[in-house]
Amino acid sequence: MKEILQTEINYNNGLRTIKLVFKQPLMTTSILSPEQITKIFPHSLRAILLSSDRLLAQLKELDIDKDYHFDIGSLFLHMMDETFQQSYKTFIMSYEESSATYKNLLKDNKEFKKFIETSSKKETNNHTLEDYLISIVQRIPQYITLLSSLSLCNPSTSQNHDTILKALNKTKEVAEQINREEKLKLTKKLHIQLGIKEEDIPPERILVHEETVYRDVPPKKKSELANFEPKFKMYIFNDTIALSKMEQNELRGVKFFYPPSTSLSAQEHEEAAIKLSSGRSLHSTIYYCRSKVAQQSIIDSLKLCL
Repeated sequence: MKEILQTEINYNNGLRTIKLVFKQPLMTTSILSPEQITKIFPHSLRAILLSSDRLLAQLKELDIDKDYHFDIGSLFLHMMDETFQQSYKTFIMSYEESSATYKNLLKDNKEFKKFIETSSKKETNNHTLEDYLISIVQRIPQYITLLSSLSLCNPSTSQNHDTILKALNKTKEVAEQINREEKLKLTKKLHIQLGIKEEDIPPERILVHEETVYRDVPPKKKSELANFEPKFKMYIFNDTIALSKMEQNELRGVKFFYPPSTSLSAQEHEEAAIKLSSGRSLHSTIYYCRSKVAQQSIIDSLKLCL
């Protein structure tokens, strides 16, 4: 209980820092245009701060030295309303663009860089604006961790247990929904980059994993990777696999491999795997991928597609 309260205090302070230390002062200067300010500080931030304000006020009303687990579960269920879900989802979906805008401005706008450095040193103990913005992305996963711990501390026979589990499941549901929409957005963006028209993208297709495959066995150190020429990019979706050739680190065309009939023999499956890997065996395709951590994920996905 104390951890939930303290982390919400820290989170709320961070949200207020975004508003009072960074956004509002920038709005009184000509360092950034209104459009740039909106990209870095989307309108959804206001609703996110209000949700945190309400939750924090309710948490502070509780006696943290007593067993108020039931109230905590109810508070989280109340917070996860449609307004919160929509504002949080909007922020997450725009975060990539927001972060890119922030980084580009730091590089290209000397006044903005100086403003961020000065504000960070004076007001935030050297925490940057980016640190506070990423904390919003991380907050839902933190809620899940905190509620999971709380459910373990509360006996299953307790009347509070069901409410905590409902709050936990609701929070997970929100996270999964946002994660799915992020993947759909990424899948759409990737297809467009590969020259696929938006209307030709299957509506339920989701990117599962992407991997760079090299001509030779790549080194373990990333610093030495620049000397190795990529052969192609492998994109694993939930319904197919796509390979795009790479020449001078640029994508050159794409080929989709749809799942063959389940009536294929084992030999035909192996032939499909060899064809998929552009002449290499399935094992070699996995072996020459950069990340060994992803091997099992790729193998499992290939099994679904072959």
